Amino acid sequence: MAGTSLPQIAHPLLHVDVDLLARTLQSDSAKPAPSRRPPSLAEHTARTQLESIVAHVEQVAADGGDTKRARNLIASLCSIVLTQWRDDAKPRKTEHPRRVELLFTWLYRLDGSSVLHCVHRLLQSNDKMVLLRVYWMLRACTKALLLANVTADAVAGWNALLDAAVRDAATYTITQDNGKAPTKLSVAAADAGLYVAHVLALEPLDAGDFRALTCALLREVSSWYARKPARSLWVAGISALLSIEMDAAFAYEYHHSSLLLQSTAAPTHESVLRGLSHLQNARWGATALRNLALVLGRQKTALPLPTAQELVHAVSTYIEPDPKALGWALVERVLQQPGWDEAARAALLSPLVSRGVASPALRPSIARRLVDCNDSLTPLLDVIRDASTPLGTLQQCLGLVHCVVQQTGESRPKWFAPLSAAILEVYFHHPAQAMRDKCLWLLPRLDLPTELLNLTKALSRLETLSPADKAAQTTTLLGLLPPWLRNHVPLSATRMVTDQAVTHFLADATDGVSLHALRLVHDAWPSSFPGSFRRLVQQILTNARAGRPDLPNRPATRSLHVLQTHLVQSLCNDAVSSTILRVLSDLVAKLPPATVVPDLLARLPHPSVRPVVSDKAVGVLIYTLAYLVAHRMATFAQWGAPVMAYLGIALSVQAPANDVARHDRIFCGLAEIPLALLHTAVTTGDLAWIYYFQDAVVAGAWHRPDAMYPACTRVCRQETAIGMPFRVHLSIILLRLIQNTPKLPRRIVDAVVQSLADAFPGTTQSARDNIDGVSLSLEIVAQLIMVKAVEEASDATTRLVGAMVDVLTIQDLSDKMTLEVLETLSLVLSAAPAIAAVAPLPSIMLRQCTASLASTTDESIASLCRALIAHLEAQRGTSS
Repeated sequence: MAGTSLPQIAHPLLHVDVDLLARTLQSDSAKPAPSRRPPSLAEHTARTQLESIVAHVEQVAADGGDTKRARNLIASLCSIVLTQWRDDAKPRKTEHPRRVELLFTWLYRLDGSSVLHCVHRLLQSNDKMVLLRVYWMLRACTKALLLANVTADAVAGWNALLDAAVRDAATYTITQDNGKAPTKLSVAAADAGLYVAHVLALEPLDAGDFRALTCALLREVSSWYARKPARSLWVAGISALLSIEMDAAFAYEYHHSSLLLQSTAAPTHESVLRGLSHLQNARWGATALRNLALVLGRQKTALPLPTAQELVHAVSTYIEPDPKALGWALVERVLQQPGWDEAARAALLSPLVSRGVASPALRPSIARRLVDCNDSLTPLLDVIRDASTPLGTLQQCLGLVHCVVQQTGESRPKWFAPLSAAILEVYFHHPAQAMRDKCLWLLPRLDLPTELLNLTKALSRLETLSPADKAAQTTTLLGLLPPWLRNHVPLSATRMVTDQAVTHFLADATDGVSLHALRLVHDAWPSSFPGSFRRLVQQILTNARAGRPDLPNRPATRSLHVLQTHLVQSLCNDAVSSTILRVLSDLVAKLPPATVVPDLLARLPHPSVRPVVSDKAVGVLIYTLAYLVAHRMATFAQWGAPVMAYLGIALSVQAPANDVARHDRIFCGLAEIPLALLHTAVTTGDLAWIYYFQDAVVAGAWHRPDAMYPACTRVCRQETAIGMPFRVHLSIILLRLIQNTPKLPRRIVDAVVQSLADAFPGTTQSARDNIDGVSLSLEIVAQLIMVKAVEEASDATTRLVGAMVDVLTIQDLSDKMTLEVLETLSLVLSAAPAIAAVAPLPSIMLRQCTASLASTTDESIASLCRALIAHLEAQRGTSS
């Protein structure tokens, strides 16, 4: 083989049959390939040539006299294998190793340092495709070396490869959602680096910077998935491994978890069962716990109930008081799996309850899970109820209940109701005073105060107590009611408590307990007295209807509907004084909008229906409707759809020639409603209403997605045809808003200008047929400039001014439209010079004004063009 060139050596290695290559490179251990016929001459020649090349390379590598030549040959062959070799389409058999793995392992056996140096040199490339390929090959080849157990020595080379992998894993990431996100290259670098770290972990001592580099790589990988809830358990497993970074056994622990850190790891149910088997061995407990987290953190299939029960039972022996411990993360993964019914979840919680009963330090963390799960704990209730339960066990159970109650907020678990009954039995029957005192603390905190009334009244059914004992315990329970009402009852539950207190009071005429409780409720909540008194009177009238049928007729109205009808009809009475009308409007505005708004709208004028009330009544009804909208703005989205539908109809009507004054009065009244909506939108920064009005006026269509408009406008947008009367009316409202709100928020102004800039070009394309639409847009632009809401230049304002200039290029443009555009441009030049100075607007305006001057015969247009030209030329001279 003397004089053989590198291409002549590399070509057979890269193109010969992979089975022949495997038999040649692994001649000692490879099995001969089965054959049905003797090899052909070509096959025999290829084998002879390959054996000669392999022998030559091995001879050069073994030559101690020329180590430089050997290193260069090995490094060159390694570079060719990693960068020029093309993968086989698909191996025919799983036992056939890939060609690159065979060659890499063979070269590493010959000179490991040269091979690693070559790989490290390739990793310094800036070509991402080369880096991606090399990292893929490095991962596969390192795995092959580990399986062949030939990774010894060359620690410095492996350390350099790990350093490069850490560098590229951090460098080739992208920023996404205010955090790092991996790319294909960064994942490949991380996978290869994790396998390289596995090689270093097998060294007898902590080799080089293995510990620091490996932990840096693990932190980088965990940062990619820290914001993904689906990977939280997997990240927790990595954090558990990082927590022992300074431990002497870190390399040993990493060795047992490294394969599960690979992006290509495919967790299976067998992996979970294997982890459970290891978890039952106390020696492997921490490692198995971490590996289970890495497996379940990537597994997407649901756990069967028997496996989940076994997992919780095994993990419960490892949970710690720290709520952030890895054991709790595994428990959360099992409990939060969808599909568990109440019985299954109770079975999963039983091991935790047992641990919480036995270990006071774990009770706060376990109690939080019991509150979140909201499931019935029948075993715990049975233990509390059982008369044979030892005193120590009962005390531990009540201690767990104490922790659960302390961590319960406004939303209480449904199993508190049966629990309160069990606690009540212990309170009444247990001989130990200490147990009764614990129950006395728990009773007022298990349920809302309505349950306390029930428990108190239940004393009368306990025949084992003497009257004196009943009175003493009743007094004790009622004494808990005031602090309970003040400190433990949310505002949302006050109505329910007062209703229940009234019901108890009326249930029995001789019940002194309920009377006392009702007084305590009113003392704790003085503001609730008017409402509870009204309900008390209503129930009295209901109960008295059978004996005295005339008693319910004494109030002014029998129901809210009758009262509403009476008030609205009074609004339509022209004989009522203005003072009474204001009072009536205020009363109607306090009625439920969902019922009173349709009643008001039914009496307002409709284009296709004859008026049913007088003009004065129409004005009063419109005032009342606007007053109601202004005072119920917070809930308008829930009931405002009929109002918007009516506005879409009423504002689409053209003013009749014979009754313009009446039309203007109705419009002035109705305009207060959209004005109130727009003022609220400006105050809160809600762009949905701005888009609704702006698109109707400027674009003449609601072209945005449905979700970008207020939900209560859906019916109006579907049933209202946007004609010029509707656009003109809404433009007047928009102009009034801009005029009355000189300091518009920048967010609102930007939205309006953006809408104008987007819609104006489409409008100008048909300007001759849509003069009024263009005029509306020009009026809004002029109003924004006059109130100094638009003074600074931006992309949107530049596009907007350019679109206005484009209007002048339309052939046969009317003099009226030409004059309006020129006046608006003049206003831009005088009031917002910063916008007009943005290139190339000055030259475009100068050129178009000159063209308009040459083509016009109207003296007003000519005069305005001369003024604009003079201003632009003076501005150009100053700037030059």
